Amino acid sequence: MSSEESDSLICWSLRCSDKTEEVIEQVENSNKVILPESMLFKFKEKDFPLHFTITNKETEMSSVCGVFEFTSNPGKALIPYHLMQSLFIKEGTTCEFTIAYPVRGSYIKLRPHRTKFIECTDPKSILEHHLSKNYTVLTKGETISIKYLENYYYIDVMECEPADTIHITNSDINLDFDEPLDYVEPPPKEPSPPPSPPPIKNTVIPRSALPALHRDKPIKTMSDKFVPFSGSGHRLGSK
Repeated sequence: MSSEESDSLICWSLRCSDKTEEVIEQVENSNKVILPESMLFKFKEKDFPLHFTITNKETEMSSVCGVFEFTSNPGKALIPYHLMQSLFIKEGTTCEFTIAYPVRGSYIKLRPHRTKFIECTDPKSILEHHLSKNYTVLTKGETISIKYLENYYYIDVMECEPADTIHITNSDINLDFDEPLDYVEPPPKEPSPPPSPPPIKNTVIPRSALPALHRDKPIKTMSDKFVPFSGSGHRLGSK
């Protein structure tokens, strides 16, 4: 089926194409598709970058995507494998591609699957660079993937404003992070023990500080040693 706003194309994964490994790697970590040149001519009067809603006719599931380039074979579209999985598209399935007009975005909240991502140096800058290059449109509920320093990170789109599907090209986007999926609350800290009282010091009063009445009396000292029979004597049996 073909109309002014849509066209039907047979979908294949990138691995079923003759594209270079570099192109496959970039498209797989995006939500962009490769379309035939005929789609470029058909929609050349539209505002660029172009966006399309892909609809699996068998399941009626759909998703909005951008375009990487217009170089696929006539009547065929090459799409990322993760998009095929989310829409239950099999190799060789015919899908409907309808021109889409997402609104300009102002806010997104993202949730990384792994805490390791937010531990990277400046994760917001990493995301901004990757999104501007590989994701021109975002939809609430989708999961995006990025590759950074040979690691793959999956990130859920939790919120979009002012609509559930937004385009982020040349937009000032406020970006927030939600807690990662694998985040674990640290155990509560045990209360610190109360401070120990200061040690009691034995203070020796100098003789000069004693009152005059007691100054001339010898000061008794207590012996630490046990003295046998040292108490006062009492006569046994006395009346």
